[in-house]
Amino acid sequence: MLVFKNISRLVADPKTVHSGTDMLVDGERIAAIGAHLPVPDGVEIVDCTNCAVLPGFVDAHTHLYQMLLIGRRDDLPLSGWCDEVLGPTVMALFSRVPKSEHARFSYLWTAVGIRELLKSGVTAFVNMDMNIAQDGIFRAARQSGVRGYMGVELADLFMSTEAGRRLDLAEIERLLKAYPDNCVLTPSEPNLTSETAMQAIADFAKTYNARVQTHVDETAAEARQCIDEKKDPELLYLDRFGLLSPRFSAVHGVHLCKEEIALAAERGVSVVYNPKSNAKLGSGVCPVPALIDAGINIALATDGPASNDRLDMFEEMRAGAMLQKATNQSPTVVTAGDVFAMATSGGAKLLGIDAGTLYEGRLADFSIVPLNKAHLGFGTGDVVSTLVWCAQSGDVRDVFIGGKPALKDGVVTGFDEAAVLSEFSDILFRLQEEIHAQSK
Repeated sequence: MLVFKNISRLVADPKTVHSGTDMLVDGERIAAIGAHLPVPDGVEIVDCTNCAVLPGFVDAHTHLYQMLLIGRRDDLPLSGWCDEVLGPTVMALFSRVPKSEHARFSYLWTAVGIRELLKSGVTAFVNMDMNIAQDGIFRAARQSGVRGYMGVELADLFMSTEAGRRLDLAEIERLLKAYPDNCVLTPSEPNLTSETAMQAIADFAKTYNARVQTHVDETAAEARQCIDEKKDPELLYLDRFGLLSPRFSAVHGVHLCKEEIALAAERGVSVVYNPKSNAKLGSGVCPVPALIDAGINIALATDGPASNDRLDMFEEMRAGAMLQKATNQSPTVVTAGDVFAMATSGGAKLLGIDAGTLYEGRLADFSIVPLNKAHLGFGTGDVVSTLVWCAQSGDVRDVFIGGKPALKDGVVTGFDEAAVLSEFSDILFRLQEEIHAQSK
């Protein structure tokens, strides 16, 4: 058991904030919240004086392998970025890594990405990754203690062959069996995934009761392509396979049409809002007010670190609110409380996790943020607004997931982060130097 004493502000949800309270955690769940809770003998006490305790963030969509690609180009739309940056760079890097080292390499990029997520207060995430040594990816998530949900990004019409598709599908089914609680089905996008592969994904979802996540209507060109080739908007096309349900999440949704929004609401689909990535690539802005009006669950995400380029959920909340206010020319259209809910309870609902708010009986997934800092106004005013508009990655002191510390005093507990960073950077610098030397 743990007792968190003298909490200055406990954010149960964006509309419910307790001041001067304590929280008792028993096992993986919150046992009690209240002022001056008695401390049982032998229970560890965590002092939260001048601190906010808030629900853990859920980064509802990312691509952690893109830790290999941070800071590359800001002058390309999505299609050009994939063709000129993503594909060639990743292939060039991996052509120089022996297959025997792939599992270690995938572990390292995932661990480095998770380190960034933890320092931003993330307790769960959805990772759409490559079909390269996936066991290393799952191992990094389990070792860190974070609730990591991973899947192979299946894009057989983009970078594969028929034989490659068969291998990908076989690997996906192996992962579903090996990691039944954490494997998510992640076809890349309707225009990049064949009907054969999409039907296989639908069959896997039914057989293994798995969650499905895919990119939907990220760009206007993709939305038009699906209508031209499939004779339906993307969500209507995906519905042909029986994919749309409360276990399905549509990433981006920038160019959703009215029919798609109505269908998403009817099927209980979640939409994942990626404000910074969509802005950097010039894809547009998700129609969040229309989704709210339709009663659709919205989750917040960073997207891949190459198109963002930071795994900072505080910055994502701030940018997400700003873009909506600017696009709709209204300061009230999306509030700090709205984006805070998207980053917490919205993501938890998408994943079916009993978290996202801090109430008795719920999972003890939360972070602790000291408020005695100048850029946080020394904790004064509306704490939810302060966290959304002023906080940043690195302000988080501790992260607890299922009642266990995953970040303590700003340091990852599940692995040696200094050693992981050193090993990863040494490999990446070496590969980049080899590529640079060859290009001369």
